[in-house]
Amino acid sequence: MVIPHPPPSGNTTLSHRCRLRFVSISAFAGNITYQNLLDAINVATSASTAVDVFFCVRLKRVQIWSNGLTNVSQTLEFTYGGLVVNGDEKMHTDMSMGIEPAYIDARPSGKSQASFWNSSSTAVAWFMDIPANSVTDVVCEFRNNLIGTGPATQFAPAGATAGAIYLRSLDGKATAAAAFTPVGSTNVD
Repeated sequence: MVIPHPPPSGNTTLSHRCRLRFVSISAFAGNITYQNLLDAINVATSASTAVDVFFCVRLKRVQIWSNGLTNVSQTLEFTYGGLVVNGDEKMHTDMSMGIEPAYIDARPSGKSQASFWNSSSTAVAWFMDIPANSVTDVVCEFRNNLIGTGPATQFAPAGATAGAIYLRSLDGKATAAAAFTPVGSTNVD
C-alpha cells in the first residue's frame, strides 16, 4: 500500500477587507501614513503598550463627506502620496453648496503605491485638508502572515486592557490627543 501524500497546507495568511469610519474632531490638514493606518486596529499587550493586529495594508478607496448642516461653504482636498509608477498625484477636491455637503470618492490608480501592499512606515498614504465634523471612510484590506508579533503602535495607549483589540484615530494617536474619532467600536484607544 502506498502512503498518500498530504495535500498542500494552503494559505496561512490572515486577511481582512473592511470599511473604517472616522469623524474629524477639528479641522485637519496633514498627512496620513501607512503606520497610522496599521495602528488603527491594535491589540493591547499591557496597560501602556500595544501592537498592530495586521502587518500590511492596501487601499481600495477613501470617501470623505463634509458637514452639510453648517450652511457655510466648506472645501475638501485629498491627494494620494508616495511613489507613483503611472501617475495619480492628482488632487481630489469638492466644495459644499448651501446644505449640500462636499464629497470626495478617491480610488488609487492601479500603479500607485496606495494600491499595493504597504507595511508600517512613515511613507505618506495620502494628504487631506478637511473641516471639523467631516466623515472619512477608508476602504482597505489588511494582511497578517501569522508569524511573529506586529510592530508596536507609534503612540502608547493609556489604561488599556491586555488582550483587548482597540480602534485608534486615523492620525495614529490615542483618542485623547487625536484629530479623529473612530466609529463602530466600544474599545476606542
